[in-house]
Amino acid sequence: LRGISQDQVREFVEKSGAWIPDPAMIAALYRTTEGNPFFLTEIVRLLIAEGGLDRAADRHSAPLAIPEAVQAAIRRRMELVAEPTRNLLSTAALLGREFELPLLSVVASEPPEKLLELLEEAITAGVTAELPGAIGRYRFSHSMIAETLYNGLPRTTRLRLHHQIANALEGLYAGNPEPHLSQLAYHHVQAWPLGNPAKAVEYAQRAAERRPATNVRRFLDG
Repeated sequence: LRGISQDQVREFVEKSGAWIPDPAMIAALYRTTEGNPFFLTEIVRLLIAEGGLDRAADRHSAPLAIPEAVQAAIRRRMELVAEPTRNLLSTAALLGREFELPLLSVVASEPPEKLLELLEEAITAGVTAELPGAIGRYRFSHSMIAETLYNGLPRTTRLRLHHQIANALEGLYAGNPEPHLSQLAYHHVQAWPLGNPAKAVEYAQRAAERRPATNVRRFLDG
């Protein structure tokens, strides 16, 4: 089922909080929840409880926190898949909402054939889907699933995996790194304590030359 529209999100917030919402906050809510009624309800409840609706106009540019009820629902949903699949998806979450099989195979140190079996289970469970017309590319069914999986990993594990991903990207795209500079910068920055600070700075500078600085900052901030 598709989520509700952005106009319906605005109407819902107005009725829930007796508050005329800031348009930028409505856009942020719609972008974050993708109109999913359950996710939207829980985030609005959290904002109301924290007094966030009164301050919404000042905080719409910051990422909206995922309520515990949403994270708990996602964790329960992840219990529908086997542990190897959950572990693979947790690794994939570091690659972002969308991820590529070749890169995931290198990072997970598993052949693509084995990963395809695990990803089929994830697709059946509705956690991921293949991107139409893009062979070997997958997408989490909702960004909050990827974020919850990412946040569920210990910090040391995230550092190690970011370091592995940065190295994998360098190996896979050594001949043509330009289209992947933002990814290289992001993962080198996230793996800073384990990686090479000079590389992180170099890739960030090169990425900034290829795209508007505001987009680079947004990407590096995750």
